[in-house]
Amino acid sequence: MLDGFVALQGQEVFLTGSVGVALTEPGQDAGELLRNADVAMYAAKAAGRDRYEVFRSEMQVAALKSLDLQTARCDEPSRTRSSSFTTSRSWRWTPER
Repeated sequence: MLDGFVALQGQEVFLTGSVGVALTEPGQDAGELLRNADVAMYAAKAAGRDRYEVFRSEMQVAALKSLDLQTARCDEPSRTRSSSFTTSRSWRWTPER
Protein backbone atom coordinates (compact mmCIF):
# COMPACT_ATOMS: atom_id res chain seq x y z
CA MET A 1 0.00 0.00 0.00
CA LEU A 2 1.13 3.53 -0.70
CA ASP A 3 -0.52 5.13 2.30
CA GLY A 4 0.08 5.79 5.95
CA PHE A 5 0.18 8.31 8.75
CA VAL A 6 3.05 10.73 9.25
CA ALA A 7 3.66 13.32 11.98
CA LEU A 8 3.79 16.85 10.61
CA GLN A 9 4.32 19.73 13.03
CA GLY A 10 2.74 17.76 15.85
CA GLN A 11 -0.27 16.66 13.81
CA GLU A 12 -0.87 13.19 12.43
CA VAL A 13 -1.51 13.42 8.67
CA PHE A 14 -2.72 10.59 6.45
CA LEU A 15 -0.90 10.42 3.10
CA THR A 16 -1.51 8.35 -0.01
CA GLY A 17 0.72 7.98 -3.02
CA SER A 18 0.33 7.52 -6.74
CA VAL A 19 3.40 6.38 -8.65
CA GLY A 20 4.09 6.29 -12.36
CA VAL A 21 6.73 3.84 -13.57
CA ALA A 22 8.44 4.17 -16.94
CA LEU A 23 11.20 1.96 -18.32
CA THR A 24 13.83 3.26 -20.68
CA GLU A 25 13.71 2.35 -24.33
CA PRO A 26 16.59 2.52 -26.83
CA GLY A 27 17.13 6.07 -28.07
CA GLN A 28 14.90 7.62 -25.41
CA ASP A 29 16.16 10.75 -23.66
CA ALA A 30 15.58 11.72 -20.02
CA GLY A 31 12.77 14.14 -20.93
CA GLU A 32 10.77 11.40 -22.65
CA LEU A 33 11.34 9.04 -19.73
CA LEU A 34 10.06 11.63 -17.24
CA ARG A 35 7.08 12.48 -19.45
CA ASN A 36 6.13 8.80 -19.66
CA ALA A 37 6.43 8.39 -15.88
CA ASP A 38 4.25 11.49 -15.44
CA VAL A 39 1.59 10.10 -17.79
CA ALA A 40 1.62 6.80 -15.87
CA MET A 41 1.31 8.66 -12.54
CA TYR A 42 -1.79 10.52 -13.73
CA ALA A 43 -3.23 7.22 -14.95
CA ALA A 44 -2.67 5.81 -11.44
CA LYS A 45 -4.47 8.79 -9.90
CA ALA A 46 -7.35 8.43 -12.35
CA ALA A 47 -7.66 4.74 -11.49
CA GLY A 48 -8.29 5.48 -7.83
CA ARG A 49 -5.07 6.76 -6.26
CA ASP A 50 -2.99 4.87 -3.69
CA ARG A 51 -1.53 2.72 -6.47
CA TYR A 52 1.05 2.57 -9.24
CA GLU A 53 0.84 2.20 -13.00
CA VAL A 54 3.54 1.14 -15.45
CA PHE A 55 3.63 3.29 -18.60
CA ARG A 56 2.14 1.77 -21.75
CA SER A 57 2.13 3.55 -25.12
CA GLU A 58 -1.69 3.61 -25.20
CA MET A 59 -1.58 5.83 -22.10
CA GLN A 60 0.18 8.51 -24.15
CA VAL A 61 -2.48 8.26 -26.88
CA ALA A 62 -5.25 8.63 -24.29
CA ALA A 63 -3.48 11.61 -22.68
CA LEU A 64 -3.14 13.36 -26.04
CA LYS A 65 -6.81 12.77 -26.85
CA SER A 66 -7.78 14.24 -23.48
CA LEU A 67 -5.57 17.27 -24.10
CA ASP A 68 -7.16 17.75 -27.54
CA LEU A 69 -10.63 17.70 -25.96
CA GLN A 70 -9.63 20.21 -23.30
CA THR A 71 -8.10 22.50 -25.92
CA ALA A 72 -11.20 22.27 -28.09
CA ARG A 73 -13.39 23.26 -25.13
CA CYS A 74 -11.24 26.33 -24.48
CA ASP A 75 -11.56 27.37 -28.13
CA GLU A 76 -15.37 27.22 -28.18
CA PRO A 77 -16.69 30.74 -28.85
CA SER A 78 -19.71 30.22 -26.59
CA ARG A 79 -17.51 29.70 -23.54
CA THR A 80 -16.65 32.68 -21.42
CA ARG A 81 -13.41 32.78 -19.55
CA SER A 82 -13.31 34.07 -16.02
CA SER A 83 -10.86 36.90 -15.55
CA SER A 84 -10.94 36.85 -11.76
CA PHE A 85 -11.65 34.62 -8.81
CA THR A 86 -12.22 35.02 -5.09
CA THR A 87 -10.84 32.79 -2.36
CA SER A 88 -12.28 32.17 1.08
CA ARG A 89 -10.08 35.01 2.37
CA SER A 90 -11.70 37.44 -0.08
CA TRP A 91 -8.48 37.97 -1.98
CA ARG A 92 -9.15 38.95 -5.56
CA TRP A 93 -6.84 38.39 -8.51
CA THR A 94 -7.31 40.07 -11.85
CA PRO A 95 -4.83 39.46 -14.67
CA GLU A 96 -3.11 42.37 -16.35
CA ARG A 97 -4.65 43.39 -19.65
